[in-house]
Amino acid sequence: MRFFEKKWPAVLLWPLSILYSALTCLRNRAYDLALLPQHRLDTPVYSIGNITVGGTGKTPTVLYLAHWLQRRGLRVCVLSRGYGRKEKEPVILNTGTLNHYSADRTGDEPLLLAQRLPGTPILVDADRLRSGRLAQQRLHPDVILLDDGLQHRRLAREADIVTFRRQAPLGNGFLLPAGPLRESPHRLQRCALFWLNGAKDGERQLSAQAPVIRATYEPQDLLDPAGNSRALPPPPFSVVAFCGLANPDSFQRTLAKLNWTIRAFIPFPDHHTYTGQDLERLMDRWCQEQADVLITTEKDWVKLMGRLSSEQPWRCLRVQIMPEQPQQADRLLEALFAVPLNAKRLAAGQRG
Repeated sequence: MRFFEKKWPAVLLWPLSILYSALTCLRNRAYDLALLPQHRLDTPVYSIGNITVGGTGKTPTVLYLAHWLQRRGLRVCVLSRGYGRKEKEPVILNTGTLNHYSADRTGDEPLLLAQRLPGTPILVDADRLRSGRLAQQRLHPDVILLDDGLQHRRLAREADIVTFRRQAPLGNGFLLPAGPLRESPHRLQRCALFWLNGAKDGERQLSAQAPVIRATYEPQDLLDPAGNSRALPPPPFSVVAFCGLANPDSFQRTLAKLNWTIRAFIPFPDHHTYTGQDLERLMDRWCQEQADVLITTEKDWVKLMGRLSSEQPWRCLRVQIMPEQPQQADRLLEALFAVPLNAKRLAAGQRG
């Protein structure tokens, strides 16, 4: 992501960005003119996506929204593409045990969602229309959350929620490959809510074309290889941290909130698949630095489960996003999700 925050490398790739921009504009125009069909389900669908590549806190936002809706009595399903998984067959998580699923079969983000949303069906399929129809027919949800759905226009939705990094919401302003933008910022004019994630420090202003919720990453607890939750230790406490995120700086900033000593910070590529050699090198670095633990993110942890010894100092830092103004966030979400919320209230009134 740091490459995309700079202007000068974009000059060389700018001609390719023009071509990419033309193709995405033609595709969006084809949907606008109904030359490409959109399909609407009977169940309300809400998309959570980003206009830039990765690192915007989309998965924690999906978690927050799913919990928010469930606290109001709604049955929620999540549709996910399952980026990076090796199998192509559709998978439904959380209708039984998760023990026989791995990130290779499901993708890391759907497996993380399934673990943090027990009992909530997570449907993994590149064809989100097919999985949406399956959810509607077999699971009868009150609302469907479409994970990473901003560019997936084949499935119609009630509204688009867009997540951003607060420090660089649009990167350097260029489309791929010269910048991080997946499509033109003009697309944001049709979005219903902007969700800005990250620390307050260094926030860049984003033209407010929609209501805005600002949220921060708050450390919650630690997990050990046996799956036990452990309280966050107070300083002095030292870590060797590693992650495979599009925006590793966000993990580093979250760790800094705890006032721990970061002896080493080792970034891997986004969606990295860890090899045995990677784990050996991490253990060697931990020994060299004489830190208390080796620590990583939930997204990385789901790919390591079953491979780590409980006798070794591996830990996962679990975080949650918290809106800075919770009451304002509730008001905005009540308005945004009015269709399923009102349908639920009407059904409850008829039963009463």
